[in-house]
Amino acid sequence: MIEGNSGSSNRAVVEIAQASPEIWDTTIRKNGCSSRPVLRCDASCFYALGLEFAGNQIRDPETPLVDLRNSIVDVDGCYLTGNRTALADVLAVREGTTLRAVHWNVVENTSGGGSALHVVAGSTYYLDYGIIWANCTGDRPELLADEGSQVTLGTCIYDSSRVAPGPSVWLWGRKYYEDPRFCRLAGCDSSEASDYGPTEPSPFWPMGRRCRGAGEPFSP
Repeated sequence: MIEGNSGSSNRAVVEIAQASPEIWDTTIRKNGCSSRPVLRCDASCFYALGLEFAGNQIRDPETPLVDLRNSIVDVDGCYLTGNRTALADVLAVREGTTLRAVHWNVVENTSGGGSALHVVAGSTYYLDYGIIWANCTGDRPELLADEGSQVTLGTCIYDSSRVAPGPSVWLWGRKYYEDPRFCRLAGCDSSEASDYGPTEPSPFWPMGRRCRGAGEPFSP
């Protein structure tokens, strides 16, 4: 657990600058930074299994929450939920970066002027068995792919009206545009907790489970 940090004036809360580290079952939550991202990876590569960003906040208008630059990143079973940036994108996939994600859920993040996911020209993003849903980004799309980027969406759940169309986005596999049927979405500005478990079996949670009642602990 990485919690309650603010980041120094010249370093992110999590700074990845070495080749091929592995991140296992790590939660990064409730960190508040003024002008540095919560996680920054520059000219490196890493693999993450079970990585969660929850309830983090960035106050600087030009700083994303997660900043990936000139890197190769592979993630499996990761969650980006309930985070907030001032005006910048929540997750920025910058030039020279390849991000491959499986079972990656991006839900209920807030940006005052950016997108939940922004893939810039010269970068590549591949998502399979992922959910992009209920992010509060105003008039900006939840997923923005610049011309000159490469984005592939496999078997995913997303609102097609909030994924910026264009030649940079390639739709592959089965698309689930309908509501992912989470047990409970509290909303981006709510003080209540959301329950991101599904109400019925799906390719994203094959066994399904019942939803929690008020005050019940999480139980898969």
